[in-house]
Amino acid sequence: MRPWSGRKGWRFALWVGLGLLAGVDPVEAQEGFRFGATEVTLSAGYSFSHSIVSQNLDTVDGFHLIPHFGIFLTDAHGPGWGKGNLELLAERTLLYLDGDKESATLTGLSALGRWVFDASSRVKPYVEAGVGVLGGETKFRQTDCDVNFILEGGVGALVFLAPRAAITAGYRFHHVSNADACDQNLGLNSSLFILGVSYFFP
Repeated sequence: MRPWSGRKGWRFALWVGLGLLAGVDPVEAQEGFRFGATEVTLSAGYSFSHSIVSQNLDTVDGFHLIPHFGIFLTDAHGPGWGKGNLELLAERTLLYLDGDKESATLTGLSALGRWVFDASSRVKPYVEAGVGVLGGETKFRQTDCDVNFILEGGVGALVFLAPRAAITAGYRFHHVSNADACDQNLGLNSSLFILGVSYFFP
C-alpha cells in the first residue's frame, strides 16, 4: 500500500486542519449574511476511496483544487437552531486521482446548495450537497469513461479571522461514476477533506 493511501492520508489531512485552526484567534464576523451577498473561496482537499473487500478494488487517492463562487439566495431565516441562509455555489474542480496501477487528471464543474447556520458570529457551521460533471480519461475499475458525474454532500464550518474573511474546513462524501455510459461503472466512493480561505462581499 502506498504511504499516502487509506487511513494515513486522512489522518494527515485532519492533523493539518486542526493545526491551522489551533492558531486562529477568531473575531466577530459581520452580523449575518444578507440576500445577494457573495463569496469567493480558494480551497484544496485530499480524498481516499472506500474499500470494497468483496470486489478487491485498488485504493484511489484524490488531490483536489476546488475554488468556488457563492451567492446567498436568502436573508437569515428559520426557527431556533435551524436559522440560517441558503447559498448557491458554482465550483470549479481540478482533480488528480492516483491508484495503485492507474492515475488520471480530471477537470469539471459542480453546483452545490449550502445551508449556512447562523449559529454565532464567529463560527458558522454548514451542510451542503450538489452534483457535477468531470472530463478526462480514466481507466479505473470503478469507472473507465472520459466523462464522469459527481454526487457529493457533507458538512463543515466557516471560522472567521476578520469580519469578511474566514477559514473553511469541511468533509464530503464524494461519488464519481459514469451513469453506465462505459463498460466499468462500479463507482468511486471517497471521503474528501477540504481546507480553504473564503472572502465575503456584502
